[in-house]
Amino acid sequence: MTLSASSRRNLTRARRAQPQRLARWKLRLDRAQSQQFADDRDKAIVAGMRVAGQLLRDRIKINLSIPVGRDTHHRVVERSRPGEFPRMETTRLRGDIFSSTSRVGQHRVRTVVGTRLEYGRELETSVYLNRAFLVPTYMEIREQLHAVLLSSATTGKLDIRYPD
Repeated sequence: MTLSASSRRNLTRARRAQPQRLARWKLRLDRAQSQQFADDRDKAIVAGMRVAGQLLRDRIKINLSIPVGRDTHHRVVERSRPGEFPRMETTRLRGDIFSSTSRVGQHRVRTVVGTRLEYGRELETSVYLNRAFLVPTYMEIREQLHAVLLSSATTGKLDIRYPD
């Protein structure tokens, strides 16, 4: 069977067009896969930020759990010294420590750890009192926090190791 010249041209055009259609389909699939990968990575980073905020919050609460010294009549005889974490007389400050993670824009995540109490701000920022508890706790566990964030950003999974 012989094909006319116009049929051969049409067949050649069809064969040439088919790989382009296949390439377009593969490209769309690759874009969809890369978008899914990016979405999964973003979710892992948000989860890592949330876990890091919770770890910091929990460690702050542990540092604020040392009670004041009391005598046999339940009078306060020993408070925290300058440079130490504030000692717990009531559980109000410790109970008010919070962590909040939120998205800021498309590619930014913010985690806030702190307290809403006025005297918590005074303890943290006053040079005279010198009873900071947020920044020193962060400095105490920052390597662990950085490891959590790095593992969530690079592997997409969380690797949490608690210090002994």
